[in-house]
Amino acid sequence: MPLACALITSLCLASAVDSGFQLDDHFQRHTLSGREAQDWPEADGSPPSPLQLFVFYDGSSERQERGLRTGELPWWTADGFRHANFRYLSVLTMMLDYALWPGAPGLMHLHSLAWLAALVWVVGLFYRRRFGAHWAAGLAVLLYALDESRVVPAVYLANRNALLATFFGVLAIDQYIREREAGAFSVARSSVFRILGPLYFSLSLLAGELGVATLAYVGAYALTLDSGTLRARASSLVPYLGVLLVWLGVRRIGDFGATGSGMYLDPLASPVAFLISLVRRATFLMLGQWTPIPADLGAIPLEFPWLESAVVLTLLFAIVLGPVLLRDAAARFWGLGSLLSLLPIAAAAPQNRLLLFVSVGAMGLLARFVELLYARSELGPKSVSWRVSAHVFVGGMALVHLVVAPLSTAYTFDYQERVADNMVAAIESVPEDPAIRDQDLILINPPDHVYLGIAIRAIKSLANAPVPRRLRSLVATSSLLRLTRSAPNVLEIELPDGLFTGSVSRYFRSADRPLPAGDSVELAGMRVDVLEGLDPANPTRLRFEFDVPLEDASLRWLRWEDGRYVPWTPIEVGASQELAAERGIFDG
Repeated sequence: MPLACALITSLCLASAVDSGFQLDDHFQRHTLSGREAQDWPEADGSPPSPLQLFVFYDGSSERQERGLRTGELPWWTADGFRHANFRYLSVLTMMLDYALWPGAPGLMHLHSLAWLAALVWVVGLFYRRRFGAHWAAGLAVLLYALDESRVVPAVYLANRNALLATFFGVLAIDQYIREREAGAFSVARSSVFRILGPLYFSLSLLAGELGVATLAYVGAYALTLDSGTLRARASSLVPYLGVLLVWLGVRRIGDFGATGSGMYLDPLASPVAFLISLVRRATFLMLGQWTPIPADLGAIPLEFPWLESAVVLTLLFAIVLGPVLLRDAAARFWGLGSLLSLLPIAAAAPQNRLLLFVSVGAMGLLARFVELLYARSELGPKSVSWRVSAHVFVGGMALVHLVVAPLSTAYTFDYQERVADNMVAAIESVPEDPAIRDQDLILINPPDHVYLGIAIRAIKSLANAPVPRRLRSLVATSSLLRLTRSAPNVLEIELPDGLFTGSVSRYFRSADRPLPAGDSVELAGMRVDVLEGLDPANPTRLRFEFDVPLEDASLRWLRWEDGRYVPWTPIEVGASQELAAERGIFDG
């Protein structure tokens, strides 16, 4: 069954081999193909090592100054902004791709699908050891293989790290449990498991931060199923905690982590901000895991009754699952492991693609619940109302995970490809005439600065097309804008909804880094003044003063319209213009 499910999930996503490069793949291709090194300005020294592929911004003043000067960083970037991920093992697999088949993205996707199949296989073996060679183990791995959370990591090369981190994490959990259960019977086997468990945990952490969730299941087992003494259970965790401490030390020495971002939070560096966002993000992640509502809704500016959803989910689990959780230690293991694994992934904006670890426990809990319910177990209440509720719950879960999930897989796959195509089409609409090499490219209203701004240099360079001298995104929002030209070299922008409209828009600046009225930012060729704001952290009126008149040949103006960039002609002095809200590449 594990092998069958591994084959099923890979075949369901086999068309990924034709997906090409998507979103961050272009940035990574720019680096790993050597083009970034060729494009690196000579005055700025040596380009970063390909091993630093996931060190997007290291927080150094030199990197920040360069980013602001060239426009890689937008003017609203927080001082000391840092987003550096510790994923060297995943980088090595990508470097292998570019060493063996640099011009064949299809083979790179096959490589990712192989990791997906391996992940489903080891998860299936893990379920079999926990349930025995029983239909419940088969149900659990089938549910896991069909879960929508695996789609993006499997088809998006830049997200392969999630597959590796979960693969090695599950191996580590399995080795830990086997060591605890084999110790009394085989000292030799126990010693092997004791070595392999921390080793696999180390590899999981080297693959990606997601690997921290391994400890959720290790800790859950120690609390729920381990029959040893309290001292023995605590001692068994020491090697894993030791690995974690070494990893945290290396991250600290290497300045890995996130600082100044409202989208990625470092729980150790910003514990208060993390705790404030935890309940909301965890709610959306649980919705993504247990319902057809995607967790991704929590990352966009959309009114959603998330608090009410948290209450409903809690009541549902308490009423239906609660009695079984109270009576059955195995159910508690799966449930607690799934719940605790939310903690590390809540450091990022909620997305279904983060749920690979959460799904291990969720599907194990669901299979265990079904097993106990239909085995007429005495572990559940005998009341008719509870049994009716339990059967309705199982029917709903079957609909969600066996019917809706495969359909969601197809939709998510199609959506990911549409977004990738939208991005490339948008970048292709940027002019490529040679004059742009000596111009500042001014983007008035891009919905996003990363995929519609920074990506311009990477994609144009890979196509051997000319790139602009500097990039300037005035704002990055899909909302309504009002432009007013108050002087020959001054453009004012009013944003009724504010500059920041959600966690994604706050990628470069968190809400605890205010931009109050009166603040100003000096850049090469341009000065930005904050005139008004909804609050000190969210400007609504901005003034852009250029060193030259807006019509000067050194400036190339573009505005976002209907999924493309189109030329914009500066309005007359004293005139105003309204730009309607536009959809971004992620909006359909």
